[in-house]
Amino acid sequence: MLQDSFQDLHDLVEDQQEDIDHVEQNVVQAKEQVQTGTAHLEVAEKHQTSARKKQCYLLFCCLVLVGLIFGLMGGFGVFKKS
Repeated sequence: MLQDSFQDLHDLVEDQQEDIDHVEQNVVQAKEQVQTGTAHLEVAEKHQTSARKKQCYLLFCCLVLVGLIFGLMGGFGVFKKS
């Protein structure tokens, strides 16, 4: 009777150990995925900052170009009334 109880307890512990091993494996995988995701977010942040800078430079160049075009048109008398 006592031996049966110990055997039942042993079986329960073995069954729970498998579940604990699965939980531990899932935690390790989740940790790795979080680290990978964090690295991807850092790269994305750098790309976004770079893209924003490029957009600002492009906007500035377009404004300068438009200013030059209107300046040249005004210099040639395009906007003067006859």
